[in-house]
Amino acid sequence: MRRLVRGFWGPREESVEELAGRWKATLDQLTRLLPQAALPAGWTVVSAPGSLVPSDEGGLRTALQEAQAADDWSKGTGTALRLTATGAPGWTVEVSGLAGGDSEFLLQSLVIAIRTPRTPSCPAPNSSPPSPSSGTPTSAT
Repeated sequence: MRRLVRGFWGPREESVEELAGRWKATLDQLTRLLPQAALPAGWTVVSAPGSLVPSDEGGLRTALQEAQAADDWSKGTGTALRLTATGAPGWTVEVSGLAGGDSEFLLQSLVIAIRTPRTPSCPAPNSSPPSPSSGTPTSAT
């Protein structure tokens, strides 16, 4: 199953160091929020050459500097980075961001795509939660 989370905000000019700190905080929180995914410490850049990026600020800063150098418009539009990580069987997380730009016409954004293994089916719609005294489910009437 694939789930998406998207966020958008207005212009906020930021240095590579500030962006690296934000990326690190985002990746750290994803690892904390998805312990069952068993995400690795290294993420892969989804562009040529597809290099492995450690999720520390130094590795992220280098990846952001390379992305800025490859894009002459990054000062105005922001720095784009797209990372992916494969964890436990069936788990893949991809994070794409465009941030640090000062254009009033282009929103800054972050998109997180989470692929999970198939989840078990939901309980039947006519079942009730367990009774506090019995601990067993009761059927709705």
